[in-house]
Amino acid sequence: MTTAPGAAPLTPRDPHLPPAGASSRFTRRDNGWGYSAGTYNFSYTTGTSTAPDQYGGSVPGWASPQAQRARRRNEVVGVLLMVVSGLALLGFVVYMVRSVKDASQLVLPAALALVPLVIVLLTVLWIDRWEPEPPAMLVTAFMWGAGTSVVIAVLLNDWLSGTVAEALGDPEVGETAGAVIAAPLFEEGAKGLGVLVIFFIWRRTFNGPVDGIVYACVIAGAFAFSENIVYFFRAYQLDQTHPSAGGSQLLETFLARGIMTPFTHLTFTSCTGFAVGLASTMRSRFSWVWMTLVGYALAVCGHAFWNGVIASLSTPVLLAVEIPVFLMWIGGIVLLRQMERRAMASRLADYSRASWLTGAEVTMLTTGTGRRQARRWARNRGPAAGRAMKRFQKAAVDLAQLRQHAMNGHAESDYADAEHRLLEELARSRRAFLDART
Repeated sequence: MTTAPGAAPLTPRDPHLPPAGASSRFTRRDNGWGYSAGTYNFSYTTGTSTAPDQYGGSVPGWASPQAQRARRRNEVVGVLLMVVSGLALLGFVVYMVRSVKDASQLVLPAALALVPLVIVLLTVLWIDRWEPEPPAMLVTAFMWGAGTSVVIAVLLNDWLSGTVAEALGDPEVGETAGAVIAAPLFEEGAKGLGVLVIFFIWRRTFNGPVDGIVYACVIAGAFAFSENIVYFFRAYQLDQTHPSAGGSQLLETFLARGIMTPFTHLTFTSCTGFAVGLASTMRSRFSWVWMTLVGYALAVCGHAFWNGVIASLSTPVLLAVEIPVFLMWIGGIVLLRQMERRAMASRLADYSRASWLTGAEVTMLTTGTGRRQARRWARNRGPAAGRAMKRFQKAAVDLAQLRQHAMNGHAESDYADAEHRLLEELARSRRAFLDART
């Protein structure tokens, strides 16, 4: 039995399972990765994992009252969050439709707003392709960004701008306060709150800064999508009511917001996402408090500096500032992904030492080339083998995340049962793609 510092002992190998490399081994060959020929004989009996109860006996991990209550609570709260975010998004749509005489006028602004949204979502998929987040959580993050955060930000922005304008008797000062003070404070607060809420509900799936950045980018991209519809519609109205010989306001706004600066919201909110994700790796249960405040402060400062200084610069100067910042942002994410891959390799190596995986399988699972070639090899053995390889790779990723979470000091009450189920899935999937006949 192998014990990792800070984590529960590794589940010992099931005596009914063959050694991970018996008779057939996953190796790197001249034409790529694949399993060598041979007979892989299984005598597999599904067992029931157990965990000690408070009286010294043992109960199935999934039957633990604490685990059951935690799962039910998270499921209920997650559904409520999706419902609230969906209602907020619906409210925004209804507001936009009722604010125009002809709803068809929103078609072109919405279509143009899809362009930067697609760019953002493709970037998120690239960031998230190593350890993909659950689709339901990404959808929840999107609805929060496009609906809830927009409603919160608009209400608070209007309140502060109106209060300043009324107090000073100058609408222009109120507008400036809204852009430089209210927008950074309330928009970053509303977006960051979404990241924090997701962290609280699905803390087990938060495994580091990359996860926080992914959710922050989805929320920020969705927020920018709704915001762009408003900006593009206003520009469209100006073109209709005050046609200018100097050019199209809609085209200028689209180029400025949709093409030249599609990542501004992502860059700001990523500060909060990074901080929350980093807090998930710390042993203190309350590290999220000060980490979130630090990330939020950085996001607000960046947003305020952008609105107050950078956005007013000429296009060449704007690009001279934005491009290096964007490249540094991408470089930081690449570095974080490499660190994440090394952490996964370390956790899977624990299971390799316990004979659940071979060393070659660990190498395959922690390299992009190895994963792709393994899936190609499995697909050549048939559709069922291809699906089994995908399940094998996903189970390995989930297993590494589960163990890393435990080593960070945040193991859940059903940790042993979850580990056992993932190990069983590894064995079943391996058997499925090895037994497949071409």
